[in-house]
Amino acid sequence: MTGKEKRVNQALDDSVPMKHPLTIHEAKRYPLLAGGKCVHPILSIASCELMIQTMSLIHDDFPCMDNDDLRRGHSTNHIVFGEETTVLLLQAKLLDIESAGKEVNLKHLEYTHVHKTAKLLEASVVCGAIIGVGNKMEVERLGGYARCLGLL
Repeated sequence: MTGKEKRVNQALDDSVPMKHPLTIHEAKRYPLLAGGKCVHPILSIASCELMIQTMSLIHDDFPCMDNDDLRRGHSTNHIVFGEETTVLLLQAKLLDIESAGKEVNLKHLEYTHVHKTAKLLEASVVCGAIIGVGNKMEVERLGGYARCLGLL
């Protein structure tokens, strides 16, 4: 936690350097550097690291890597679900498996694209809107826009 806190504080310090006009930049820096701003960024960093660690362990267990059948006393993903499904999991394409070689209706196709492509675009846009201090309505509208863009 201490290491992450130092990195967050350094990033905050670097994000608004002191320059002319000094009073304006001091006013910008004051709330950023007043302390107590690390919990949310640290949780975000830790969540990201957890996901990356989990995905790297799944990848590491494949036959072409360490060829492990067990991890922490449980069967590995590729043993339980098969290599093809696990590869698609790592690529966020599990919905493709259910549709492969099948004729699907428009509702199923839309569901697949919303949950495969559009959700990733929506997450990117919504994060940007939140960081950009968008209000709830702006964040929701931009999220809807991104979902539509993902369907295109």
